[in-house]
Amino acid sequence: GTGNREQGTGNREQGTGNIKKYLYIITINISIYSIFKSIDVWRKLFPEENIALDELSERLEYYCLNQGMDEAKLTPLLDREAALKYLEE
Repeated sequence: GTGNREQGTGNREQGTGNIKKYLYIITINISIYSIFKSIDVWRKLFPEENIALDELSERLEYYCLNQGMDEAKLTPLLDREAALKYLEE
């Protein structure tokens, strides 16, 4: 009786450990992807090694605005009433 319960608890703890390992691996893979994606974006924005701070700032601003506009294109358009209601929330 008691031995079975203890064995069952051990299996649950082992299962939880395995889930934590998988989540850790998934998190590492996502982090690595994010890093490489960031490097790729950086190289596209700044192909030259040396860049003036003003130019860097301007390109980053332009990139962020374009990202926002691209994201906005994917969202549904609201009529005036729905937009005002959304802004009130």
